[in-house]
Amino acid sequence: MTKLNPETAQQIASLITSTRVNNIMARDDAENAAYWMACEYRNMIELAEEFGIVLPSYGLAKENLEKPHFRDAVLTADKI
Repeated sequence: MTKLNPETAQQIASLITSTRVNNIMARDDAENAAYWMACEYRNMIELAEEFGIVLPSYGLAKENLEKPHFRDAVLTADKI
């Protein structure tokens, strides 16, 4: 088994945690669901492309981020 240096391990842990938080927010904040899902997709893509951790939904994440609905999603001001 290869050991990760602490900085890399922290980056991976942060991405995984952020992915989970974005997933929860997408379910709890219907008004901004596209924004939270886009953030989740970006995290999945970064895990795969930067760290070689390919989640099962990686292909879906890449596909969905090409759609304007997700690609251009913004957080509405009243939720900031």
